[in-house]
Amino acid sequence: MIKSDSASIWLYDVPADRADDFEAWFRTTMVPLVDDHHPELKGRWQILRADTPEQDIIVFGILMDGFEGDEWEIQPLLEGALSAEDAKAALEALEPMIARDYGWAMTPVITG
Repeated sequence: MIKSDSASIWLYDVPADRADDFEAWFRTTMVPLVDDHHPELKGRWQILRADTPEQDIIVFGILMDGFEGDEWEIQPLLEGALSAEDAKAALEALEPMIARDYGWAMTPVITG
């Protein structure tokens, strides 16, 4: 999937009882937003979900092709497509679903 000289990987620890909500938020908020407002990002990202919880946490991974400035940051994407009030509400809906998040911009060194 990675076609650029860089990639970004973000991991989200989500309580197991909120995992379906987290997935639904991305399906109903980010997918249409990217499709409608950021066609340059379409086909350059995917969300992965762990098959089983560990200590009542489901880990989600978001793999993004390329990394230029804030092109993958959720808040600027929301603010660029929605009103300030709707962007704030969307973020406020997402935040309680996340126990922890962490990620990195990375450069591929081996491809197979």
